[in-house]
Amino acid sequence: MSHSQCQQRMGAVLILATCSLCITTTQVVAGAGSHTVTATLTKISEVRQADFEKNKDKNSFDMNPPKLELHFDLTIPKGKTIASVEQPEKITAKDSMNKDLSQVKPQFSSSATFVVLTNVYNESPKAMTLELLPANRSATRFNLDTTFNVLVYEDIKETTITPSTEGTDLDTKLFGDGKISVKLEKTRQGVNLTFVPGTVKNLIESVTLMDGGTKLDSMGSMWNDSSVAYMFSGDFKSTLKAKVKVRVGSESYPCHIEIKDQPLP
Repeated sequence: MSHSQCQQRMGAVLILATCSLCITTTQVVAGAGSHTVTATLTKISEVRQADFEKNKDKNSFDMNPPKLELHFDLTIPKGKTIASVEQPEKITAKDSMNKDLSQVKPQFSSSATFVVLTNVYNESPKAMTLELLPANRSATRFNLDTTFNVLVYEDIKETTITPSTEGTDLDTKLFGDGKISVKLEKTRQGVNLTFVPGTVKNLIESVTLMDGGTKLDSMGSMWNDSSVAYMFSGDFKSTLKAKVKVRVGSESYPCHIEIKDQPLP
């Protein structure tokens, strides 16, 4: 199954070709058991492109770069919900022409992104994609071996926090082991609610900042390993309170994927 499209843009022609192969049998070997996540391969898509645009900004990001994209359904232990996935520390992927498909260049961070959850509005993630380099045009098959962790949780509980500009330590019974703190910060755009360390983002479902009975408008969040900042527009007040929905019963489960001699689309 294949399709192609041609798009005319500012006098330049951008040609994208996507080939897809639907897999009806499970090609994935994943560790079974009550403390593992199983990935089942459902589709393989390959994106190739020829870009004829002149004077292209070298610093621009390609939102749909050439790639081999593997689609998986995820099966997790009963009573758990997927929160996030960690990028694999090691990934081995080669096609039948011995091309290394794991040499993916970073796009939006300092390291490459291989695994991406498939998000559906108002539903918890149940699928993912794994992105590799496109195979050699002469290749017919490929192999893949990798392991990564999937963070899951059991329930969501809401707590109200009174943050301060000096920093407030949070309840370790709710947020887990280790010191976690939150600070209220005034910005030019409004107010930031900053949590330390940044890994606490995996435990937080949502954050609402309240001025009495009024919600401040959210402007999204930014994070790194050190901290995660939830940004809001509105007037800074020391009396602001935060309603935080926390994922409780969090655990990290391994997911091992091994694909051998898989035909390319």
